[in-house]
Amino acid sequence: PPIWEKVDIIFLTHNMSDMSLECLNALKKNTHHPFRLIWIDNGSEMVHYRKIREKVEDFNYIGHRFDVNRFYARAINQGIVMSNARYIVTLSNDVFVTDGWLRKLLSIMESNPKVGIVSPLTDRIGSPVCKADFAAQKWRLPVRGNYCEQINRLPERYGRTSSSISMFCSMIRSEVMDKIGLLDERFFILGNDDDYCDRVRLAGFETAVCLNCFVYHKHSVTKDLIFKPKSIERMAIKRDHQALLREKRQLRAMTGDLK
Repeated sequence: PPIWEKVDIIFLTHNMSDMSLECLNALKKNTHHPFRLIWIDNGSEMVHYRKIREKVEDFNYIGHRFDVNRFYARAINQGIVMSNARYIVTLSNDVFVTDGWLRKLLSIMESNPKVGIVSPLTDRIGSPVCKADFAAQKWRLPVRGNYCEQINRLPERYGRTSSSISMFCSMIRSEVMDKIGLLDERFFILGNDDDYCDRVRLAGFETAVCLNCFVYHKHSVTKDLIFKPKSIERMAIKRDHQALLREKRQLRAMTGDLK
């Protein structure tokens, strides 16, 4: 296809093969625009890896397998390096897309070249701006009750800029990555969304949410298995990542550094 149609979807997995298969089934059923899958496996046990690989072979795909879990940022960066598409989508294996989702994200990108990264709305997410009930109130969306059905029926190109978005399911313009580079791998499980969005805006692009696109999300399932919520280890990582984000923001204010 011509370059403006080229989309790579970076799909991350770490064990949890049943959930990954659900994600892939939804992707197959509800995606009608051509794309290539870039499967990055983060050191899954072989029994999970084989089950996922069998399903992935239903797609046009390329892949890479790490021997151990390199975590989110490293895995996404591996996929970015492997991509030559105009648009890259980051897709966690706990996300279940809905009908026409990819076309809607593309519509936002194609209608506004200033948008550097866009995400859909969802039901469960750490970032409130991507949460359907928050967005419905903030932007006075004409929806109530069943957010999925009503949001997905809203008009096309229904996007709004926001201060930050979550990268659980986000589309990034390749020009953005050419300018600002890869994700900072020091934020290996937390904080990368905020840091990357800071860099996107500093490079002159906008971060946006697609208000007529809703996908389902089992927020942090894989992360919670590795680092238990409220565990001493996870809280320490969160503090370290927050400190790093503050440090980078202070440095940017003085130097304008995009990295």
